Amino acid sequence: MPSVASTCDRVASLVHDGHPQLRGAPAPSPTIKITSSPEPTTGRGEACDGHVSLEADLDGDRRPDLVYHDFVRGEAELGVCTAAGPRQTIPGLGQSELLEIVDVQGDGRDEAFFGATSASAQFLEVAVISNDRLQVVRLPDGAPLQLTSGLELGEPTGVRASAFGCEDVDGDGARDLVLVTMIRRGQEFVWRRRAFSVQGAAASPLSEDAGQTPASGGDPEMAERARSLTTTCPIKAGG
Repeated sequence: MPSVASTCDRVASLVHDGHPQLRGAPAPSPTIKITSSPEPTTGRGEACDGHVSLEADLDGDRRPDLVYHDFVRGEAELGVCTAAGPRQTIPGLGQSELLEIVDVQGDGRDEAFFGATSASAQFLEVAVISNDRLQVVRLPDGAPLQLTSGLELGEPTGVRASAFGCEDVDGDGARDLVLVTMIRRGQEFVWRRRAFSVQGAAASPLSEDAGQTPASGGDPEMAERARSLTTTCPIKAGG
């Protein structure tokens, strides 16, 4: 994935079970703000109320929606202007550095990957429109599904390399999200790979496996090895 130059102090400071928690412990879905929509006939309006936006189809109606991740009144905000509905917003991440539009399943209905950066990694969450509401995709325990790419510094085990991708893990014809982590243990890189299916705003575990491979090179080599264990998600816009 393309790197982003800015940094996010908030990301590295919050850790839970060895994973960056961008908003702390699991919490109920945030309240959605709904405001009057820009011109609904085109779905474009004034670039979604003046924000620089990416085009997507989050609601699956085959009409273009506009999505932005911006800093609004001192807080990061993710917003969407659908072609026929009101603008909806939820809290964003970091300094609103990252936004990508991805069709994870390959079904024509897009997801918004939005997030923040540290000096060496990117941290993202996934937003969808489900039941006519803009929502963050969550795990069964209510925590947001978090995607990480790059080198995470200061982990209890030392430096950890992380990557994510999109693959059809269960063979049903739809791509799933795959999360990879890797650490150095002696002369080996030890890896863990987890797969999740995404249906609406719910992420369900599909599989988990682990292994090791002889270590060679330094941390950049470990990061490259982690990326090689999955397939890059097809980015439609942003990055």
